[in-house]
Amino acid sequence: MRSYRVTSGAGIDGLSLRAEEPRPLGPGEVAVAVHAVSLSFRELLVLRGRYVLPVKPDVIPVSDGAGEVVAVGAGVERVRPGDRVTATLFPEWQDGPFRPAVLPQLGGSLDGLLTELAVLPERALVPIPAHLSYAEAATLPCAAVTAWNALDGVLKEHTVLTTGSGGVSLFAVQLAKALGATVIASTGRTDKERRLLGLGADAVVNYRSDPDWPAKVRALTGGLGVDRVVHTAGPLDQSLRSLAVSGQVAFVGSVDGEWPPLDPAWCSAPPRRCGPSRSAAGPSSSR
Repeated sequence: MRSYRVTSGAGIDGLSLRAEEPRPLGPGEVAVAVHAVSLSFRELLVLRGRYVLPVKPDVIPVSDGAGEVVAVGAGVERVRPGDRVTATLFPEWQDGPFRPAVLPQLGGSLDGLLTELAVLPERALVPIPAHLSYAEAATLPCAAVTAWNALDGVLKEHTVLTTGSGGVSLFAVQLAKALGATVIASTGRTDKERRLLGLGADAVVNYRSDPDWPAKVRALTGGLGVDRVVHTAGPLDQSLRSLAVSGQVAFVGSVDGEWPPLDPAWCSAPPRRCGPSRSAAGPSSSR
C-alpha cells in the first residue's frame, strides 16, 4: 500500500509518499480501503506545527476519510468486509465528557487516513448512509460533527449566528436551519453572501462593508441578540456583542490564527453589562 507521511512542522513540502507493507490486524481491528479524504484547517495546523494536540513523528496525516472494509480482525462484530464506513476523529471517545484519556486522534497521535489502506479500531468506525457518496461522507467527521456539537441545545425558536465561511460554519448554517432555527451568517465577501443564503441562512452580515456588524445582528433580532454563536473566525468580542441575554458562544477556534485578548471595552453604557449572564462556555468541539 502507499501512504503519505509527515512530521508536524515540516509543511506541505515535508509530505512524502511511501510504499509500505500493511501491518497484520490485531484483535478488534479493521482494514479499510480508503476511497476519499477531505481536508480541513486542522490539517494545515498539523503541517505547520501549530496543532494544539500531540502529533507523533512521521504520522500518516488527515483525520477525515471514508472507505470500504476489506478485512476484519478477531472479535470484530459490528462491521464486515464490503461495509462502507467513515471513522471518528477521537476513536477512544465513545460517550460521556471529553477527558484527557480520550485525546488520541487520527492524523495526530494516531495514524490518519491519507493512505490506501487504513487499519482502525472497530470502535472508531461509523456506517455511511446509502444516500451519501464516499466523498460526501469523508467531509463529516471533523467539520460536521464539530458544527453539530456546537449546536447542542439549539431549538427552533432560537437564532444562531455563524462566523466566516469555513467548513464548520457551512455545516452549522445547514444544521441549524434543519433544526428550524433562524440563521444569521457573517462573511467578508459579497459572492459568499449569495452562497450562504443559498445554503439556508436567513440573513448575512458583511464585516468588511459594515465594521459594526454586531449592531446589525442586534437590529436583525429586534435588539435582542442571538441565542448561539458558532465562532470560528474574527474577534471574539464581536461575537459577544451579538449575544442575547443568556446566549452562548460555541468557541470552535480562530482560522485566521489571531488570538487577541478580550477587551472589556465592548461593554458600553447601561443596560448592557459584562458578566456570566452575557455568555457561557459553548459545547466543546473537536477543533
